[in-house]
Amino acid sequence: MIRGVIFDMGGTLVGFHHAPDWRSFEERGIAALYRFLAGRGHALQESEFHEAMWDATSHGWQEAMAGRGNVRLPDVIETTMARMGVALDDETRMQAVRIYTTGVGEDAFPLDGAHEMLRELKGRGLRLGLLSNTMWPGQIHSEGMARLGLIEFFDVLVFSGDVGLWKPNASAFHYVADRLGVSPAEAVFVGDQLEADVVGAQRAGLRAVWIARDGIESSDVRPDAVIHRLAELPAALDRLS
Repeated sequence: MIRGVIFDMGGTLVGFHHAPDWRSFEERGIAALYRFLAGRGHALQESEFHEAMWDATSHGWQEAMAGRGNVRLPDVIETTMARMGVALDDETRMQAVRIYTTGVGEDAFPLDGAHEMLRELKGRGLRLGLLSNTMWPGQIHSEGMARLGLIEFFDVLVFSGDVGLWKPNASAFHYVADRLGVSPAEAVFVGDQLEADVVGAQRAGLRAVWIARDGIESSDVRPDAVIHRLAELPAALDRLS
């Protein structure tokens, strides 16, 4: 019996314009942050700053996904600035976080069918959760989901950087299921990343639905169901039930 459905966020429920790959996605925030700090009079070499931010971000992210630590945007900014010999006070650092996330998130949009699908699942009495790998403060993501009209559907929102639990580690999936009040066997995870979302959920004892947006299916990973549009999810859950 399915009692809860847990969703990934980026690429699953929310899309971003002008973000063809991960580094391009982050570069929008890094560029906005550089302009902010330069405008505050900090003498930073632009290319060096971009590389230092990207290095701290990518290394921290990989370590967190491997279960060896956590990565948070305020810490990434502080580490980068320390590497460049600049200290930021607490107020400026939090302003910097806002500038970075606005630079990335200002073109976010709900993917086709998200509202209608979530409304249908809530109407079925299912518990809905969200588990997103992110170094951003969860409050900022929650504000963004509210602007997109998505937050009202969810019983639980978990952002990895806040709790130090990252997909594909089983502890992250179990944490959300526990907060939803369902067992892993009663939960389905929905996401667009095969390793982090599908393999991670299945290893944690959940069933997994893969959104194959590019139409390419893998012979190595076996999702419990494959869909190509969010509108297909209710029927896929019926089949799993």
